[in-house]
Amino acid sequence: MSLRQFVCSLLAVGVAVGLFFWLNPLLGTETTGWLCILGASPFAACGFFHYHGMTAEQFAWAWVKSEILFPKRLVFRSENLYLELLREECLYSKH
Repeated sequence: MSLRQFVCSLLAVGVAVGLFFWLNPLLGTETTGWLCILGASPFAACGFFHYHGMTAEQFAWAWVKSEILFPKRLVFRSENLYLELLREECLYSKH
């Protein structure tokens, strides 16, 4: 286990314990257990996540930059080659 995976695992355990002590008096043990699993799983997954050589933090930052900070507006313009050839033919036939 790498240091990064170990730190993320410790963070996940900390989140699970915190959620347990916070929610157990309110919801009961079974529901609290499921919420602890759901709350801790993203932190645990971050330690093992790799996508195109990027870690979870690098991927999240790249996603924020590409989708929120610097989004590209892609405009689709169809290209009708047949119509262009007809227009060129009409232009040349008039001369």
